[in-house]
This record gives sequence, structure tokens and C-alpha cells, in this order.
Amino acid sequence: MKLKGLLVPLFSLPSRHGIGDFGKEAFQLVNILKKHHFNAWQMLPLNPVSYGHSPYQSVSSYAIEEIYISLDDLHKRGLIGRIKSFEKDKEHLNYEDIRAVKEKHSYRAYKNYVKKYGLRKINAFRKSHPKIDEYVKFVALKELNNNVSWNEWKVFNSPLKKDKENYHTFMQMILLEEYEVVRAYANKNGISIIGDLPFYVSFDSSDVYYHKERFMIENDAATCVSGVGPDAFSKEGQLWGNPIYNFEALKNEGFKFWIERLEHMYNLYDYVRIDHFRAFDTYYVIPAGMKDGSIGEWKEAPGYECLDAIYKALPNIKLIAEDLGDLRPEVLVLRDHYNLPGMNVLHFMIDEVMASEDGKVKDNLITYLGTHDNQTSVTVFDSFSEEKIKEIREFFSRQGIVDENIVDAFIRFALRQNNAILSIVDVLHLNDDYRLNEPNTISEKNWSFRMLDFKKLRKELDRDIYAL
Repeated sequence: MKLKGLLVPLFSLPSRHGIGDFGKEAFQLVNILKKHHFNAWQMLPLNPVSYGHSPYQSVSSYAIEEIYISLDDLHKRGLIGRIKSFEKDKEHLNYEDIRAVKEKHSYRAYKNYVKKYGLRKINAFRKSHPKIDEYVKFVALKELNNNVSWNEWKVFNSPLKKDKENYHTFMQMILLEEYEVVRAYANKNGISIIGDLPFYVSFDSSDVYYHKERFMIENDAATCVSGVGPDAFSKEGQLWGNPIYNFEALKNEGFKFWIERLEHMYNLYDYVRIDHFRAFDTYYVIPAGMKDGSIGEWKEAPGYECLDAIYKALPNIKLIAEDLGDLRPEVLVLRDHYNLPGMNVLHFMIDEVMASEDGKVKDNLITYLGTHDNQTSVTVFDSFSEEKIKEIREFFSRQGIVDENIVDAFIRFALRQNNAILSIVDVLHLNDDYRLNEPNTISEKNWSFRMLDFKKLRKELDRDIYAL
């Protein structure tokens, strides 16, 4: 299937309650996509956000961020009264304030549920979802220890522990039900959901706490951590801080860790984008304690062995390789060995496309203007020289594209390729005040952009450039 999709983080949807969730606006977005002949909705990871509110640093690979629960859905279930609007008209969400309000109402819904139905279904859900069981035990202990990292915990039991575990189990049960209704509605209307899987997991996570043997950890501390080395974008490299896998241990268990993670994603999504796919070929190792990524080394990963095991267990899984950055050729050989679609980001690769024989993006790539980590296209193209813009316009003109607005011209070109996914911030022609994330930074604006309504999106998509 050819993909024509929008990259829209769930948190960016309009909502009466300050952050996008699995309420009516998710269904409205599906209707908008269908009307305008899109067939894919790409999300960012739905896992609980952690450091810097990043969905790529999570306390669990399996849980869903609890702030995404729909209070209106809890009201429809008869568990709480109708909650008045809050934080409705803010263009950037405030996680702490929204979480405080949602937790208060969600906990009341949990108490009312238990009073009405008891714990039978909650206990059954927990038993049938062992990874959620790990998550609820982990997060309950984390809360009892004032949310510090697991290697600093002092308290391991409390009269509050069981109630916390039951509450978080209830939340995961409801969240999964809400998500599955949204996905079923999307699929019924011809919209595939593209999920996003970070290559690494967070040190402070249930994934690590219950399975330390899978990571380079000694005495409850990581001996080395993840990132990328210095390149054209950063002379210091990037320090992500995730623990590095003990690949020998992963091989000895038949890559069960990866199979379980991807089986979970396979059950949730129609396609799975693997972030930092190049680490299946080579991964960057930074000694623990470094301040940046300038000191480290690339090591070879058992990529073929791991992917062979994944496809043997999950032969029908549809993966997308995030193959961006300064790569060695072997990464693309690995990608092509499994016939995985890769990514072509026009912000960086338009020169390569213009120099190609047919002036098109290769069919095995998905065309993006930019991703969630890039500046918005409005800002990027404003930085291009007049000479560069002239060259691009002449190229587009030979393609029969003569849009006055350069962002529109790029969008029109992207939609003519075999596969294309457009970021919501580019479709809305927003500048960098609304970019989704600036890598290697902690900012209140990261992961916080939200639409106040769908009026502008509908207006943009009604234009002829989307009628291809």
C-alpha cells in the first residue's frame, strides 16, 4: 500500500482538557484524514513521558501515558460527573498542571469503578498483561519513593502500595480500551496507524528494573550509555543516556526482549517505525559519566541475527526504518535485506533528489519534509539562500510545480512520491515557535504544541495541493 499520511502527535489534538487524548477529537481527525484521501496517521510513542516530557524516555515500553485518558469517556462510563473545560485555549500544554487535574478525576473514577464492579476485571487484566504488571509494580514503588530513580529507592512496601498498583492497572485497562476503539474506527475508515518504537529504553524503567541482565549495568549503575558521535549537526555529539544492551545476553535468550517489544507494537499498530534503526548495524557507546557524546565509539550490533529472530516470530509485521543521519553503507544494506521502507527528509536531501536521474524519491523511501525533531519547514526554507530557492523552484517547475509558496511547492512534490507523510506543523505553515521538539535540549516548548481546534487544518487540506 502506498502511504499518504499525517504525522500528528496525540498530545497535539484539540481537547477541552488541555492535551489531546482518545476522546472525540481523535475520531474527528480520522474523519478529516478520510475526507482528504489520506490513509495513515503517524503517532509519536504513546508510552508514559519522562525526562523533559519526552515520549522517547519512558518508564515502560508497554504502558500508555495516563495523561491521555479521556475524562469525557470516564463520564460516559458513569464513573465521574462531566468535567468542565480547563487549559483549553493554550497553544502549548502544561504537563504538570494538566496531570494534577486529570489524576484527581481519574482516581475518583477508579474508586467509583471498584465500588461498582469490584476488582475482578482489574485483576484479570493485570494477570493477562504481564508487562503491565511489571509497570504497575514499578510505578507504585516509584511513587512511594518520591519518584526518584529505582537505584535510589529506600521504601519497598507500604499500605498504599496495593491501591496504587490497582489504580494504575485500572488506568492502563481503560486507556487500552479507549485506544483500541480509536484504532478500530481508523481502520474501518481506511486509515492505518503508524506507531513509533524507540530503539533504546530508559534506565529508570520497568524494562530495566526487572531485567537488568539485558543491559550493561553493574552495581545498579549503567557502565556505558547511548547517544551519537560528533557530526555535521553537533560537534559534541548527542548524549541520550539510555543504558546500552548486553547483546550477548540478548542473543543467548534468542532476542526475546526484542520479540516481546515488537509483538506488543504489532498488536497495537498497523506499521511500526523503529527510531534510530541504524543501531541494528552499529551503535554508539559513551562511557558512563561523560557530559556529551564527544567521547565514545561505534560498535557492531548483531542486526541480522536479531531481525531474523523477529521476522521468524512475527512474519507479518510491517516495519519502517528511521535511517537518518551520518550512516555507513552497511545500514542501508541491512535495511534493504529485509525490504524495509526508509525515510527521505527533504530538508536535508532535496539536493540528492534534484541530482537523481528521474528527479524523484526512491520508491522504497517515505518522503517527509521534516520529522518531529526538525525545525518547521517555514523556518528551514526561510534560511535557504535566494540562489538555493531559485534552483529548487526551477527543479519543481520542470516537475510541473509552480506554487508561489515554497512550503506548498515542497508539499505538492512530496505528495507526488510513492509514499509521503507530512508533519502537522508543516501542513499548518507554522514557524519554529511551534516545532515539536529540539533534540538535545530541555524546553517547555518541546513536546507541547497543540491545536486549539481543527478549523485551520480543515482549511489547509481543502486546498487543491492535497487533492492528488
